[in-house]
Amino acid sequence: MNEHWRWLYEHAREKDHAEASLADVLDVKASILLVVITFLAQVAVSVFWLESLPPNLPDLQLLNIGILVLGGTLLIAELWPRKYKFEDGDYLGELLAYIKDNADRLDSSTLDQILESNASFAIERIGVNFQLNSEKERFLKYAFRCVLIGVAIQLCILYVIAVQPK
Repeated sequence: MNEHWRWLYEHAREKDHAEASLADVLDVKASILLVVITFLAQVAVSVFWLESLPPNLPDLQLLNIGILVLGGTLLIAELWPRKYKFEDGDYLGELLAYIKDNADRLDSSTLDQILESNASFAIERIGVNFQLNSEKERFLKYAFRCVLIGVAIQLCILYVIAVQPK
């Protein structure tokens, strides 16, 4: 059996699983940021209930709410379901069982073809899943920037409220 195809197949499968795991990690990060945005939005809205706000503070708070809405929209876009390609576990199980049962009848070139085919499919899945994860990372990156700006604005607003004369 050609060791090149075995090595390529094993490494392609590892990368394939890593891309699938990355999608889960990105979704967890997006979910955490969504909780932060929800908290910031609640704080931002509660500032409007204060009776004596300094001038221009409501306008700055509206800008902050707009930034948080943009961040939330980007996070929803990141969390939106996508069609990932996964290894067909049933097919792989049947294939391995067939190879095991018929090992004496299969020559090394047939096994090489099987490994080459499965490696090619894994590489194709990696490409598709990588593109999907890159898109999710881009949404997450811009949403994080919105959260960062929102936190900075909110902290400034809270500072101004705290130091204003009563």
